[in-house]
Amino acid sequence: MKKTKVKIPAKVNLTLDVEGKDEKFHHLKSLVCSINLYDEITIKARKDKNITLKEKGLLAGCEKQKNNAYKTAKVILDRYSDFGVDITVKKNIPVGAGLGGSSADVAGVLIGYDMMLGGSLDLYSLAKELGSDVNYMLGGGYAVISGKGDDIEYLETDKKLYLIIIAEEQAVTSKDCFSEFDRQNKTYEKVTDKAKQYLLSMDKKFLSVLSNHLYNSSIKLLPKIAENYKLLSNYGGATMSGSGSSIVGVYFSKEERDKINKELRKKKVKTIIAETV
Repeated sequence: MKKTKVKIPAKVNLTLDVEGKDEKFHHLKSLVCSINLYDEITIKARKDKNITLKEKGLLAGCEKQKNNAYKTAKVILDRYSDFGVDITVKKNIPVGAGLGGSSADVAGVLIGYDMMLGGSLDLYSLAKELGSDVNYMLGGGYAVISGKGDDIEYLETDKKLYLIIIAEEQAVTSKDCFSEFDRQNKTYEKVTDKAKQYLLSMDKKFLSVLSNHLYNSSIKLLPKIAENYKLLSNYGGATMSGSGSSIVGVYFSKEERDKINKELRKKKVKTIIAETV
């Protein structure tokens, strides 16, 4: 195979509990889902051992050596491959929004390069090495992820959720957010297990338990997140994804979601509509 194209969906944290911390990592438990917002990664084999990178779409132009897609390809080339690749990343997932855009690009390169190598890579070991959410992004869907992101409980359900996302252009870095979380030193109710049960039974109480332990840290760093949360929570269940900056409104019906989105657009609010996949 000389060329392959992979689409990786964004993820949303419907809940995020911080369960503890060791010397290096915060341990999390989170109910997550994939949504129909995709980064597209095209990989083409080269005759030499070079790697080229072209970006299209949102915030294109990241320095090559700092780009996660490039770094992933470099790891594979150095260890397993005798050919380089030309990579094109079409960014549709907002950058720095807590929607898994960086992990999606790592997963896309892993899958695409593996296909070109005949399926010889240990994808999950590489994913564990390259990022905390990457293992989940390889499969996607509804899941509870815990620990450092390596423990994944996939949920067997065809329930669909409809979403409105407000993503600020300014990012909140995970590093800064967790530092602020430690500084605040607050404790919060853990809701992920409860949310999982409500989701599987499609109990409307699900919308009332959506929460993110990092929220108070993120709004300290970027107060606009609080404004967006207040706006969406006026219309029902809302939460923050990842360490921000996205606030996500969650609805059980497409009709309700679309009605609310129409009202927000009339108020000149920039939104993204999505649904689970």
